[in-house]
Amino acid sequence: MTMKTNAVAGLASLVLAVLPLVVIAGSLASSF
Repeated sequence: MTMKTNAVAGLASLVLAVLPLVVIAGSLASSF
């Protein structure tokens, strides 16, 4: 694994980790 591939994998995992939080926050905001 090169440095660039590692950075892309880290970014992808970060997006996958944040995405559910964004969806939950969006549903909470729309319910209020």
